[in-house]
Amino acid sequence: MLDEFWSCLAQNLKREGITNIPSRLEHGFPVRSLWNDPALLFTQCCGYDVVNRYIELLAPIAVPHFSAPGCSGPEYSSFIVVRDDNPATDIFEMRESVAVINGPESHSGMSALRHLVASRSKGGKFFSKIMVSGSHCSSMDIHREWKGGYSTNRLCDLCITRKASAPFDFGAACTWHNLPGARPAVCYPQGR
Repeated sequence: MLDEFWSCLAQNLKREGITNIPSRLEHGFPVRSLWNDPALLFTQCCGYDVVNRYIELLAPIAVPHFSAPGCSGPEYSSFIVVRDDNPATDIFEMRESVAVINGPESHSGMSALRHLVASRSKGGKFFSKIMVSGSHCSSMDIHREWKGGYSTNRLCDLCITRKASAPFDFGAACTWHNLPGARPAVCYPQGR
C-alpha cells in the first residue's frame, strides 16, 4: 500500500519538474538512521517525533486523512490490543502486566498508553515490564506468539497492516480496546 502511494507521489513530483526522485521506497532502515540522514527526501512518522527529538531534522509538509473506522480526517484513534484469551476488560486490570510498545518516542505506540495509565501508576510505574518491539507490526507479532503482552497501537496502522499482510489474523488473536478521542495523525515530513 505504501509502495503504491510512493509510486504515485514520485510520478507527480517528477511531473512537476523535481529531479532525483527515487522510483521506489527504501525499506528496512532503522528509524533513527533514516530520520538523521541528510539525504532524506520524504518520510512518514508520528507527529510526536517531529515536534520533539527530530524537530531540528524534520519539517512536516503534509498530513494524511484516513477513512479507517475511528479516524476522522487527519486524526487517528489509538487503542489497546490484548489477546482474546486474556480476561482483562479494562486497562486498569492490566496493572503489573507486561506492555509492548513500538518505541519510546512514539505517541501512538507509547505516549498514549503512558497518558492513560499515569494517574493510576504507583511510584511512576504501572506495568511490571515494558518491551520495545521496534514497530507496530512487530508488536502484533509478539501478541500472537506470547500470551503476556499488551500494546497500544494506531487504528490506521492496523488497518493498513491488515490490508497489506494476509498472515495477520487479528480477530483470532487480539481484542481491541479503543482509547477515547481521536489524536493528531502521523505526518509526512521532509529532511531539513
